[in-house]
Amino acid sequence: QLWNKKNKRKEISKLEGKLKNQLRQTSLKYNMIEDGDHIMCCVWGGKDSATRLYLLLAIQKQLKSAGVNFKITAVHLNQMQPGDDGQPLIEWLESLVSDGSLLL
Repeated sequence: QLWNKKNKRKEISKLEGKLKNQLRQTSLKYNMIEDGDHIMCCVWGGKDSATRLYLLLAIQKQLKSAGVNFKITAVHLNQMQPGDDGQPLIEWLESLVSDGSLLL
């Protein structure tokens, strides 16, 4: 079972690297992110929106070293679904976005 956990972590790390690389390359190739841009990223609890924010924050650091500085504002979009506790998502967002650029 320990081997499975290590193998899973390795696969996740590999996938994360691939996604970051693809997002960075595509953003630069098509001028999707340029120096001075301000990007709003809405997160509502789905895996796709959470992954998008996580990857954007990661490539923000990479692109800064290439001279592309941009700001990201994360916005929590509460869908107010009955029985949904959005608190874990809010706590995760607060831990991820620590520079005050989070709108709840």
